[in-house]
Amino acid sequence: MDMGLSTNIITTKNEWDLFLQILSTGKKNVEIHNSITPIRTKDINTLKDMVQKGYVFSLHSATNELLENNNPISRADYAKIESEIFIANQIGIKYIIFHLPGGIKYSEGLEKLSNLAKKNNVQLLVENDPKETFFDIPNLIQLLEKLDLKMCLDLGHLNIETKGNIKKQKDIILLLGNKIYQVHLHSNNAKKDQHKALSKKQLLLLKLLPENTRLIAESLSFNNILKTIKLVENYFSE
Repeated sequence: MDMGLSTNIITTKNEWDLFLQILSTGKKNVEIHNSITPIRTKDINTLKDMVQKGYVFSLHSATNELLENNNPISRADYAKIESEIFIANQIGIKYIIFHLPGGIKYSEGLEKLSNLAKKNNVQLLVENDPKETFFDIPNLIQLLEKLDLKMCLDLGHLNIETKGNIKKQKDIILLLGNKIYQVHLHSNNAKKDQHKALSKKQLLLLKLLPENTRLIAESLSFNNILKTIKLVENYFSE
């Protein structure tokens, strides 16, 4: 499995200088969080050059209200993710991660986004929200298959959704199977989305994942990111 990390650590907008700290880990598998480190026009050529040097980027969409009611903010979010798809195509980014706060349901807008992504050689990944109601597995799988979507499984959110029940987490991973393309690695107290380093008990879930799943450390401190990377790499080297 490919181990990498997220720019989610950068908590001040436009601090691209801190991107160098992330790259200092030597990991070339990087998720760009577009609401925190937004890609600007002048960044496109830099990122294209990095792709040529072997970096593999995914892009976490800056959208918040896809599938919500047809209001100005929702319409703006659809336009935003469309632009992200075009930018991803220019750079060579293959994956865009987004949330469905309105729930697991079909919409014509979502189908149009999926078709647009395919035309631009981008795979859309749905990330689970920290809600107990997210994993309606039959409907989720039906939606993923209908629109050719895949999953970015967030283990921290999964821990909240299942109230820390590892057996339920294992069952969900096994049911989703090869629908999982990427995983966010962080943990919490099963109540709040704290983005701490991955816990040892959740570490055992990683061997249930499909081969070649992208693993992204997504804590809110650089030390916790390094802890997660070390924990995972030691686990797979045993």
